Amino acid sequence: MSATRRGKTHFMAGPRTLLSAPPLQTLAGLLPLFCGFPLLLSACYVGSVVTGEATEFSGADGLVDSLATLPVTAGVEEVAAYYDVPVDLLLVMGYTSSSWTDADPHHGECTPSYGPLGLSEAQVIEAAGLTGLAAERIRHDAEAGLVAGAALVSELRDRHAPSAEGRFLSARWWDVVARWVGSGNEGVDALYAWDVFATLQRGLDFSTPSGEAIVVAPHVLPGLQDIDMPEIPGTSDAREIHGYPGRARFTPASASNYSSRAGGTSSIDSVIIHTTEGSYAGTISWFRNPSSEVSAHYVVRKSDGEVTQMVHDDKKAWHAWSYNSRSIGIEHEGHAANPGTWTDAMLESSARLSAWLSNTYNIPVNRSHFRGHSEIPSSYKSDPGVHFPWDRYLALVSCFKTGSSACGSGSSTGSESGPGDSGPSDDSTSSSSGDDSTSSGSGGDSTSSGAPSGPTESAASPWVRLLRPIDGMPAGDPLEIVAAHEGGHQVEFFAGAFRLNPPSTSNPAIRNVDFFTHGLRTISARLYSASGTLLATDSVRVVVKERVGAVHPHALPAGGLTYRFESALEELEGVDHITYAVDGAVISDADSGAGRAYGPDYGMKHEFAAAGHGHLVVARAYDSQGRFLSDGTAFVDVEDDVTPECNIRSSLSCGELVYGNTANDGIATDFFDSYADFVGTWSGPEVGYRLEVPSSGTFEIKLEYNGPVTIDHDLILLQREQGVCAQADAVEMGFTSIEFEAQPGALYTLVVDGYDGAAGSYALRMNCP
Repeated sequence: MSATRRGKTHFMAGPRTLLSAPPLQTLAGLLPLFCGFPLLLSACYVGSVVTGEATEFSGADGLVDSLATLPVTAGVEEVAAYYDVPVDLLLVMGYTSSSWTDADPHHGECTPSYGPLGLSEAQVIEAAGLTGLAAERIRHDAEAGLVAGAALVSELRDRHAPSAEGRFLSARWWDVVARWVGSGNEGVDALYAWDVFATLQRGLDFSTPSGEAIVVAPHVLPGLQDIDMPEIPGTSDAREIHGYPGRARFTPASASNYSSRAGGTSSIDSVIIHTTEGSYAGTISWFRNPSSEVSAHYVVRKSDGEVTQMVHDDKKAWHAWSYNSRSIGIEHEGHAANPGTWTDAMLESSARLSAWLSNTYNIPVNRSHFRGHSEIPSSYKSDPGVHFPWDRYLALVSCFKTGSSACGSGSSTGSESGPGDSGPSDDSTSSSSGDDSTSSGSGGDSTSSGAPSGPTESAASPWVRLLRPIDGMPAGDPLEIVAAHEGGHQVEFFAGAFRLNPPSTSNPAIRNVDFFTHGLRTISARLYSASGTLLATDSVRVVVKERVGAVHPHALPAGGLTYRFESALEELEGVDHITYAVDGAVISDADSGAGRAYGPDYGMKHEFAAAGHGHLVVARAYDSQGRFLSDGTAFVDVEDDVTPECNIRSSLSCGELVYGNTANDGIATDFFDSYADFVGTWSGPEVGYRLEVPSSGTFEIKLEYNGPVTIDHDLILLQREQGVCAQADAVEMGFTSIEFEAQPGALYTLVVDGYDGAAGSYALRMNCP
């Protein structure tokens, strides 16, 4: 009978029918691991139907034995069905935890774990109680480790996410995965969960050491945006840190796991290449564990090349025995036994790091100065293994040293030889095969007042910066996220753990997100190269609140590079003041220094440092108690000391009917992008008229239409020297007509403005008293 159950502590004793397929690759005969168990997957794609003759088993031992005759993907499907957990979740957790690959059992540079899902010793004991399997079998048998891991995933679901369903992968599984590592550090555990869910949302196409494919289609998982991503304690990006400016974070290893380096950075002459033989998060956790007595300077993630620095370059990380005092250690997430470890993203990211190290510390780019862990004298380690592409890697390093923007993984070729083909000699002073100039490395703290108009692969240091939202500031829901960047190909946004798809190739990059709940949230922008390598990151934490009504800011030229910001309010009451931010920085009034702008127009002046396009202005409305109400954005193109001119079509006299067309009038301009006293951003073409006002009194100007109104125009009356088109000088505005009291001797200009970008014909008349 069927034994499929959920949330129980043991397999049912009765027999169960299991469908099996011809064993393309089985789980049998695999050895115990230190940081993960071998598990080679079949060529069956995720979601494929498994067919074959029926097999009966009873108890957990029978299920484990049956898996040995199945292709592994089919085995994962059966185990997932038994425990009512998603197949794709188990596949990606296995990819993240062990790369579904045998690991070096003596490596010792990741959190000790067992099985394809990376079970800790405590999890092994718990799983033994859940399944009835012997703990020793779970440690030493890959099939038992898979069953044990699935049982634990199901148990965590029953405790922490009972509404999560096995048939439907959803954001409800986050609470399960975020508890999986159990490191005792919320930030490290969340880093593992983020990696799992990012991979699920991007999709996965990965090969086992035998060349068989694991394919997971991309998932859309709404609800992940409501997750607040905790920081790992001690994480910093202070400028005084000795190290690579392109890192995603600096998370310090335990002070028990590294020591001082005699001579500081002047003693560095080598780079040592490692594999973690475990997960990215597990390695970070292990280096932070004071009992591990091991560390490296950098850890690189295989999925996207993200770099975490853990030891200052001027300190001695404990990673390579006699070479510790003279080297930088780089750990690469993955396994020496699997050629699929060396993804393009990880190779490119590591090569960028090594190029910076070579430039900064004058390290020659050759096999005497770039060594594998296994090549250190007296080493008994196997990493990075025979699959590491040394020639390709050093070619990339040499290319990135020059600052070229065309060094992508696809553009650098070379034989993927192992250390035996071009290994290091004992002479550590041999000449470099690349450019060994001592120019300083590229910095990662560039900023810009403007943004380019499209994606680029700049030779300068790539950077990305969130302009909206601003760290620590409240933000309304729905939230518009805006980031400017230099270099790179595309920007990927995450709200919490939710990937805003697709990535943007625009600059600035913009995406919108809605939240289901409100509170503290993490927003991140990630800049990637064309080959998918993470180049730069920026993140902020903001309090997301419900937005009531809307704020519509606009900018008015005030001479030179000075602009006056004003805001119109839409269905928003109780506003006491408004604050402004420009390109991600909160500003104060250029005249008074006040940080708040009060009604009726909520005006504030700001002087830009330089002319440029696409400056982002964010306005936030607060009540008298300082409570956030709503916000809004606008983009401003800043011209250098240019006063906009209203191009005058003709004069308008009393009783005269004139005809025009904003769509095809060659003198039409576009200076009035919004109105101070009305809601919205109009951005329509404008045509100006000089008014001939013979005396004082009440005058009416109106648009006249024959038949239905098809093109809506608006009227703006300016009182100033004729020809100057400064919106601050508007005295009256109307949708189809205006009335005004003319002042003796005053000069007036009338602007006809197309509504909401629309343009077309109109008829205009001025009625005099």
